[in-house]
Amino acid sequence: MEPKTKVTVANNLMAIGLLPFLAALICLAYFLLPSGRTGDAAVAAGSTMMFGFVLAYVFAFAVAFPAFLWSSALAKSLGFNTRCSAVLRKLVVGVVCSVFLVFAFFAFVPFFYS
Repeated sequence: MEPKTKVTVANNLMAIGLLPFLAALICLAYFLLPSGRTGDAAVAAGSTMMFGFVLAYVFAFAVAFPAFLWSSALAKSLGFNTRCSAVLRKLVVGVVCSVFLVFAFFAFVPFFYS
């Protein structure tokens, strides 16, 4: 396979791996809009949204992260790097690290309110 084809496949895999996370962000925006949900409906909507984020993160970690590693290896070994590859690699790192930032936020929030 040619280097350009390998980079194209890696880019497509990274994009496919990030699509569910984008859909989860759109659902989050929809959830934050005033909708009039109260009681059990609000709890169910929030739980469904969190479940969607977990599934999207697992999918991104299983599909986009190996493609990120492959794209990084191609950029380093072949010297074939494109702007699209660099942007997608940064997005994958941001998505994978976002979970750690959320957990760090929730770990330090109680210190500010005590």
